[in-house]
Amino acid sequence: MVKAGDLPLLEAWVDDRGADVHFVDARGDGLMAFVRHTYMKQELEKRQLDVNQQNPVTGNTLMHILTQEGNVKLLGHLLRDPDVKVTGNTDGQSLLHIASMSGHVHMAEFLREKGFSLRDTDGLGCTPLHRAVQSGHHGMVQYLIRARSDINARDNTDNTPLVYAIRSDDSLAVLDELLQMRADVTAEAENGLSSLHIAADCGSVYALKELLKPEWGLDINRRAGFFQRSVLHQAVLRRHLSIVDELLQWHQDHDPWLHQLDTDAGDSRGDTAATLAAQSGAKNILDRLCAYSADHVAPFLAAVKFGQKPCVELLIQKYGLKPSLCFESAGNNALHLCARYGHGELADYILENWAGDVLEALYHDNHENQTPCDVAGIHSPNIQRHFEAHCVRHKIDLAPRAPRMCPGMRLPSAYACCFSRPPSLMD
Repeated sequence: MVKAGDLPLLEAWVDDRGADVHFVDARGDGLMAFVRHTYMKQELEKRQLDVNQQNPVTGNTLMHILTQEGNVKLLGHLLRDPDVKVTGNTDGQSLLHIASMSGHVHMAEFLREKGFSLRDTDGLGCTPLHRAVQSGHHGMVQYLIRARSDINARDNTDNTPLVYAIRSDDSLAVLDELLQMRADVTAEAENGLSSLHIAADCGSVYALKELLKPEWGLDINRRAGFFQRSVLHQAVLRRHLSIVDELLQWHQDHDPWLHQLDTDAGDSRGDTAATLAAQSGAKNILDRLCAYSADHVAPFLAAVKFGQKPCVELLIQKYGLKPSLCFESAGNNALHLCARYGHGELADYILENWAGDVLEALYHDNHENQTPCDVAGIHSPNIQRHFEAHCVRHKIDLAPRAPRMCPGMRLPSAYACCFSRPPSLMD
């Protein structure tokens, strides 16, 4: 009845039946939030209701609600009332922020005439342009840019409106508008990420294609962020196969002497994009990258370490990788890793596809003079039984080697393996 402006009904309920005029609904809105007529506002004020009443959750007052609805007439009346306080809501958003988020250009024009600034920021440091872009209101974005909003303004996390446009697929026209108005595509976002990194991170193929155009001159191999990762790294981390395909297609379409996607670039930890794909078990992405990558060993060892059997199968069956030729810098082979991380099923598969002397692999010492059986005895005794079972199935004599003659050295762990006891008991 308040929203409809039914004054007789209000009087009947409040004055005659004693209804509580201070009623608040489940969302925290009081009766004042439903006022849409000036006379109804006056009647509620007579009954001791405050026109500045705020929702306890959102902090919105009647003015915020009217702005959101685009009710210029009643909002103008409120702004002329000396008792009305113009405040931000819980998120620190001004009325111009609300108008920008709602897409009401006529309301934004009205508020600017009343002195509201385009440079005001909310609690997250966002200007009205940030919010208009985030909401995907193309017309509002056009108006704010024409009104000379700072197109490269940064919020509290260093994001410009362009970053918001890349992350939002609600309106591709907004992204085109910002690029047409020469927004700074080289500006770094949070953690120093480039606009290309942002496009790869959120999986926006359209934004990536636009930003890869020669006119912008962006470096596709630029590394950024805490781990100094490339655009390709970022796409793999988010498992965006479409972005990976787009980057590889760009790589094919350009002269490798002038423009080349570095598929083997490592991050600050030395991990390539293929290695990250193997770690996460992204088999389809790994398959794409292996066709362009010269190094298949690092992804294989990463897949073994993280127990990603489908990736291991891909590298062995499709790309002909030989596990017997793969070693970590610490001297570990694939069986060491299976033993260290408890991947019994994967150990069985690798042993079946070893393509070399299995006994030699089980006897192989890493740089700490530990064989796979040693590592299994320390970390995963169950894996030791997988090793023994394989040797029994294939009639491999797992007899102990001759004891090492160096003083202080223990007997070889293969001896312990024969008796299914931890190596430490045989020292």
